[in-house]
Amino acid sequence: MLRVQGGNPVRSYFYGILVTVIILLATSANIRAQSVWAGATLRGQLSKTFTAELEQQFRFDQGGTTFNSTYTEAALRIRPAEYFILRGAYRYIYVPGNCKEGNPNRQRWIADAINTIGSDKTTLVFTHRLRFQKTWEINGGNQAKQHFLRSRAGLSYNLSAACQPYLEHELFFWFDRQNRFETQRFTAGLNLQLTSQWGVNSFLRLEGIPNDPLRKRAFIIGLMGVYEFRLDAAAEDGKKPASSDKHND
Repeated sequence: MLRVQGGNPVRSYFYGILVTVIILLATSANIRAQSVWAGATLRGQLSKTFTAELEQQFRFDQGGTTFNSTYTEAALRIRPAEYFILRGAYRYIYVPGNCKEGNPNRQRWIADAINTIGSDKTTLVFTHRLRFQKTWEINGGNQAKQHFLRSRAGLSYNLSAACQPYLEHELFFWFDRQNRFETQRFTAGLNLQLTSQWGVNSFLRLEGIPNDPLRKRAFIIGLMGVYEFRLDAAAEDGKKPASSDKHND
């Protein structure tokens, strides 16, 4: 689909953009605080259509020295078409006692629609994820509920079967009488497939307010492990979409 003969110009352009984005993220001024996100995902492909996931992620602030929160998420993916995925998930977010003031434990329902153009057989892969999420505080009232619509677009480059650098941009739209774009994220990362079952994703992320990019910035470093297994041998047949949606929130 997106394969370009000769490949070298595409590789050069992509590397140039990737290096530029990483430099801009890493040297960005007015960074509010450095955060570290780390965790792992267990993914079981039940059939060509259904995939189950269980994810645990830990988040740290102040350069990774202060534990901020952790979440456990269970999800089910349904693939009705080769390049289209529907995903539903439930997430429980735990905040330690010394951080709970104004930031209690929360629950979240998630509904995703994911479109992919390309696969592990093409040079470039474009992915778009549209997410609706509802979050509420444990034992909280109606005023504690939040509803967001999130749109994330990503472009990854299949450098090899085991290495895919990628770029992403995401916008958060907040409902609940706010009706505004609340947050945006710029991400540069690298997916590494270590074995047929084990993978690692690392990324740099800049998070800020769309209408005021110089205020309330957060610089995030992420590292996520992924273990994948198949219960249905037939699920290995055909192309495998190389979606950069594998790795982080």
